[in-house]
Amino acid sequence: MFRITVMYSRVKDSYFDLNYYQNTHMPMVKGYLGNACKGIQIEIPINEEQPYHAIAHLLFESLESFQKSYLPHSEVVRADIPNYTNLTPSVQMGSVVDA
Repeated sequence: MFRITVMYSRVKDSYFDLNYYQNTHMPMVKGYLGNACKGIQIEIPINEEQPYHAIAHLLFESLESFQKSYLPHSEVVRADIPNYTNLTPSVQMGSVVDA
């Protein structure tokens, strides 16, 4: 499996609308990714002392399946970011293996 992890750091003067992110942005993303996306999880911090507003994990069979499903819609997805945050997310991509 291949995972995309999107992280929104909690920094001074940042804002993050979790309701919009969870109920509008991520369903839109899932719609664009279609069956290529094998699962989405949103990690919500237990309190505001945590270092991130939210972390999303998106699973795919491969890097290629992610690219094929995401790249045609990347501009629309990125254009929606200001609707829920003033942050630029950090993104990590990698293979998922069992420990």
